[in-house]
Amino acid sequence: MIACSEYGAPTDPAEVRSRHLRDCRAHTALANASGKLNQRLARWLLMAQDRLGGNNIHLTHDFLSLMLGTRRAGVTSALNAFEAAGLVACARGCISITNRAGLEKAAAGLFGIPEADTHVSSQTQS
Repeated sequence: MIACSEYGAPTDPAEVRSRHLRDCRAHTALANASGKLNQRLARWLLMAQDRLGGNNIHLTHDFLSLMLGTRRAGVTSALNAFEAAGLVACARGCISITNRAGLEKAAAGLFGIPEADTHVSSQTQS
């Protein structure tokens, strides 16, 4: 039996983690279905930064295009626009996030909802 709090929320760490992962998958599906390329790319870069713990993300445009299900040229155009806006700095095989708040705005609401519960995953991984 799963232990629940007074309000029905799970208290078992495995159940909390399971619900968090389910919510992340659902939000990713929503973002992929409804987001424009630049919004999805901004979200992906922010998620990568959160997981890698630094401003430098060592990925190629080709790899990002595979992850986003689009053409490499589209990723290059979006990154060029981000760079012109001062959100990122690009070098061969490396994207540096220079303005996280601006990148979050570029994600247009596709980033932040399940990510706000990142404390859930860090608390349940120990």
